[in-house]
Amino acid sequence: MYDFPEDSTLRSAMPIAEKDKRVILILNPNRGVVEAIKTGIKHTVSEAVMMTAIDLLDDIKKIDAMAELFYEKKYAVVSPSRYMIGGERHAGTFLQKSLSRLAGVSLHYFVGMPITDATNGSKLFRKSFLDSLNIESTVGWSVALEIIVKAHIAGESMIEIPTVQRKRKFGESKFQILKWLPHYLRWYIFAIKHRFLNST
Repeated sequence: MYDFPEDSTLRSAMPIAEKDKRVILILNPNRGVVEAIKTGIKHTVSEAVMMTAIDLLDDIKKIDAMAELFYEKKYAVVSPSRYMIGGERHAGTFLQKSLSRLAGVSLHYFVGMPITDATNGSKLFRKSFLDSLNIESTVGWSVALEIIVKAHIAGESMIEIPTVQRKRKFGESKFQILKWLPHYLRWYIFAIKHRFLNST
């Protein structure tokens, strides 16, 4: 997905698409991460939907292992984790790393989410689950947290595998922590409230 012809995403995506004809670049009718994800879901015909950024921060070599868990073990959500044993995160600022780890680990231990890296935008989902969602997020990658929180609440089966997230190879980060943090907090608090209000 790209927002406009001059979008820096194309600089990262074009070399991949030229080498692999299975990679199809689609113009996002509405700009932004959330609309790109919604458009990608709409255009996907596969049973499995891999959501990730094209800047190669995440180890795409893990996709085969994720697909195996999805198709053979029948997990509805497969998540690469930077925070489980064997995982590492090198990308992002100290503040980004700290807040992301805190959110993921606390949701794992306090809410019972089966994975430790809820904020990682790279995940594999079952298409029918995504189709059932009313995506409410409007800005940024907080949509990834919304989707995984709703998947947990819906009882979707999840599993994680360790991943090493490298520093950016292409393009520039569009992450806006101060602007997007309230949107992340919305879904973090939503998960906390659901866990404790529904356990009494």
